[in-house]
Amino acid sequence: MEAGKKYADSPVWEQLSGRRILLMGVKSPLKQSFLQNLSHMGTQMGGEFQVVEDPAEIREGDLIFLFGLTRESGFEAWKEIQSLWQVFRFLEGKEFEAAALVTGTEVYGKLYGKERAIREEEMGYVSHLLKEDTAPFCMRTAENLAGRLAREKGLPIKILRTVRNWEDTVSDTVVAEGVAGAFGSPIQRLIQGAVTALFLGKAGEAYNLPWEESSFEEEPESRSPLSPVIVKPDTQKLERLGKDAAAG
Repeated sequence: MEAGKKYADSPVWEQLSGRRILLMGVKSPLKQSFLQNLSHMGTQMGGEFQVVEDPAEIREGDLIFLFGLTRESGFEAWKEIQSLWQVFRFLEGKEFEAAALVTGTEVYGKLYGKERAIREEEMGYVSHLLKEDTAPFCMRTAENLAGRLAREKGLPIKILRTVRNWEDTVSDTVVAEGVAGAFGSPIQRLIQGAVTALFLGKAGEAYNLPWEESSFEEEPESRSPLSPVIVKPDTQKLERLGKDAAAG
């Protein structure tokens, strides 16, 4: 893909120039941040691309971010994720260029022992017994459906995972605050990773998005090894996409 080949030496707004970017799926702070930041890039930074939220039609060449990241639990999580089924049906038969389903790292389930980075291939079992486990189960179901659509229907859908409570870690930074400062922020690194996977990723494959540093604190002596630890994404698979593009 021509746009993918120039990934390594082009900023995001140049990669997206002339495109229509569609934001669909569950309403969330992450979706809103994508809308704000991408809209600013498209209108104020010379990107000259259009950002549309929940469009009425899909056009040939469209790039789509489909948000399946829910902060709800129990039945409310099901209601949010079920809205994706209509979106998936809406996408079938359409001639868009690429789509990416954004979910959360909770799909890995609870991780016990020492905190570490977990890879895309290390998918664990997600317990469905507790109310708070409903959200990762719903997101896992959405991922499975996206994977089937890629394999069986040939839809160019990739799967992206990020931390579910990302907006609790930093303020919502918009590019307008300054290019140099904003592009060192987590939300800008997240968008860069998402665009990389959208262009260069393989349909049906999952990629962990960058969020925070991969360094881990020493395990506290007081913590029981039977207590769950935070799952942190290993982004090597996504990083290889960029390296391969640069080498090519």
